[in-house]
Amino acid sequence: MGTKPAKEALQSLLKSGNISRAVYIDDVFAFQGEVDVEQALGWFSEALAKSSEKTLALVTVTYPVPDDDILRTEFREKWNHLSLEKKADVVNGLSEVLNSQLGKDKDMASKLKQLFPVEFDYREVSPSVWMKQKNQILADIPENSRVICLFDQDLSAESGFTDKGSLSGGGLLKDLVDSHDKSNLLCGILSHTIDSIKAEHNYRETF
Repeated sequence: MGTKPAKEALQSLLKSGNISRAVYIDDVFAFQGEVDVEQALGWFSEALAKSSEKTLALVTVTYPVPDDDILRTEFREKWNHLSLEKKADVVNGLSEVLNSQLGKDKDMASKLKQLFPVEFDYREVSPSVWMKQKNQILADIPENSRVICLFDQDLSAESGFTDKGSLSGGGLLKDLVDSHDKSNLLCGILSHTIDSIKAEHNYRETF
C-alpha cells in the first residue's frame, strides 16, 4: 500500500481547499544548505560538551586545550577547507549529537515532502528564515487560493528558538494569525510532543 492513499488524500484536500502553496517551518531546516563557519563553530562547541568522542570524529581538532581560541582557530581553518558535501555531513553529525530527535524529525520532514505532488509549491524553511522572509514567502498567492503554514512545535534545535512560548511553533503560528489576512490562510502544528489529543483539542478551542 505504501504512501499512495496518503498522497491521494492530500491531493484531494489541496484541491478541495483551493490550496496553492504549503510552507513547513521546522528547526531541522536550520541544518541544511551551506552553513556559516561561526554557526558551525557554535554547534561544534555545544556538541563537544555533550560528546567529545562523537564530535571529534566529525572534525578533528586539538582538544582539550587550555585556551578555547586555539580550538576555534583550528576549527575555522579546517572548516574553510572542507567541501560543501563534507560540511553537510559534519552538520548532520553535529545535529545528531546535539539532539537525537533531529534525526527522527529529518525522516518525518522527508516523508512529508514526498506526499506533496512534485509540481506543487511546497517550501521548507527554518524558523530564522521564516522570521526574516515570511512576508515574501506569503506573497504572490494566486487569486482566490490559499496557503497552508505548518509549524513544528519544538524549534529549540535552532539557536534563539524554543519549545514553548512566543518563539516556539505555536508562538510563531499565533503571531502569524494575529498579523495576517486570515481569508487565505490555513495553519497547523506538527509535533511529537503532544501527549493528549483531548488536551490538545481543549488548547485549540482556547487558542
